[in-house]
Amino acid sequence: MPLEETLLAKTYQWNEEPYLEIYKATNVGGTMKNAELLNGDVNTKYHESNAVISADGKRMYFDRNDYFEGDYDKSANGINQINLYYAENIDGKGWSAVVSAPFNNNEYSTGHPALSQDGNTLYFVSDMPGGKGGSDIYMVAINNDGSLGTPKRLGDNINTEGKELFPYIDSNGTLYFSSNGHMGIGGLDVFYAEAQGDGFGVVNNLGNGVNSPADDFAYKYDPTTQSGYVSSNREGGMGSDDIYMVEAVEIPCEVTIAVLVINENTNAAVAGARVDLYDTMGNRLSTKTSNVDGMVSFKAACDQAHEVQGVLADFESNASKVAPANDQKVSATIALKPIEEIIVEDQIVLNPILFDLDKSNIKPQAAFELDKVVSVMNKYPEMVIAVGAHTDSRATDAYNLTLSEARAQSTVQYIISKGISGKRISGKGYGETQPKVSCGDSCSEAEHQLNRRSEFTIVKK
Repeated sequence: MPLEETLLAKTYQWNEEPYLEIYKATNVGGTMKNAELLNGDVNTKYHESNAVISADGKRMYFDRNDYFEGDYDKSANGINQINLYYAENIDGKGWSAVVSAPFNNNEYSTGHPALSQDGNTLYFVSDMPGGKGGSDIYMVAINNDGSLGTPKRLGDNINTEGKELFPYIDSNGTLYFSSNGHMGIGGLDVFYAEAQGDGFGVVNNLGNGVNSPADDFAYKYDPTTQSGYVSSNREGGMGSDDIYMVEAVEIPCEVTIAVLVINENTNAAVAGARVDLYDTMGNRLSTKTSNVDGMVSFKAACDQAHEVQGVLADFESNASKVAPANDQKVSATIALKPIEEIIVEDQIVLNPILFDLDKSNIKPQAAFELDKVVSVMNKYPEMVIAVGAHTDSRATDAYNLTLSEARAQSTVQYIISKGISGKRISGKGYGETQPKVSCGDSCSEAEHQLNRRSEFTIVKK
């Protein structure tokens, strides 16, 4: 979700929950108690959140709706963005003298502030123009007079085509953040990257415990006490988002999978191919594009098997399995054939289009095969295809006819969703009326599989 949705998830219009405010609580014997609304000029009738306070306790950075000195601004398309502000604690009398960051803009969001340990650098998140993905992490110098310099986006090892959110710097200078662009367990996951020169090194997933199949974010960790906190909307919580305590994080082992994409006929490197990383359950974990050398690399759990799949227009898609490995780096090669090789007479010949039992939804493996049809039809814009879906004989005639029709239409709709005109593709379910192998009740499992198929007939070349 965009940055403004990340921070505006509790509006009356969207889910009828109150606006967010900033509170303070006291740590009593390791337990946070006595939560109360922060005094001063920080909280307004709109959203405020994500506060961080300087080491001397005199300045607080926070984000809120684009609302400053009585003005509630919206972008050209009617969105009220999130903006970054800071306030001063003058003589301990409360937070006042609120100032808008100089790089705020009502056409994009800035928020999620975090401070370096020396207090000289402010990190934040923005979807401002020039970024790599949905939202990126930036850094900006805090000058001696307290003013802010010119923002600089962190490197591509941190920022992805997805969303990077909620940065935090611990006492060792390690950066923690949440992302849905790096390989994760599900939703937003928490990642870390150790300080390296003027930037940060390799990005690693914090693994199970900290992360879950839901969204995990706003991670704070003290390496001295080996304890911290993470927010999450995982199952078992008391509300939409809850805060959890974290203790003694065990970093999971990881391996780098280096993938080379080549032309099977010439062995030449293939640039611009989409390469997807999957786990053994068919979940797509990450997507990257091969560079001029035909290479991409992924970070993955070292004790799990994976599969990498390559897709490129004018080529037949292909895949390569990657076994579990304790090495720091493993290699895989994906060989792509020119797309014409899957055209055999009046048929487009694919690997089996697999559906779950009694289901008609398109699974990732089926989508992988159907993308080949899309590539052929994109290359030959006059081509017209008829999809025929067939079942085995292990249910009633009527049921099989209905199921095969649903699968045929699901296949057609997938291909249309990829930009192919509906005038160029049709689908029909034949149930068990046209078996590939006429074996009746004595069919083996392999013969049932041959009968349970999808066929792609070229009606017009």
